[in-house]
Amino acid sequence: MSGGHFNYEYNIIEDTYCGKMEDHELNDMMKDLVELLRALEWWLSGDDSEVDYRETVAEFKNKWFKGDRNERFKDYLRQEYEQLLWEFDKI
Repeated sequence: MSGGHFNYEYNIIEDTYCGKMEDHELNDMMKDLVELLRALEWWLSGDDSEVDYRETVAEFKNKWFKGDRNERFKDYLRQEYEQLLWEFDKI
């Protein structure tokens, strides 16, 4: 069995909020936050090591606290553009 220390609350957060924030950046952040919460739960449950958890924390912090926000925005714009092109081609 994996996880359980926090009764799999990260799954509830994922089901409730991921992909539903009406904002690309917040949707991305929620997805990454759920991964961080899962890593914490699995470490405290003895399923993963503290090293694994700390690596996940470092990745999260690097992306959201040190990363280049302008580059993320450019990626979101590219995704929107590609989606619009795909939808236009369906007409």
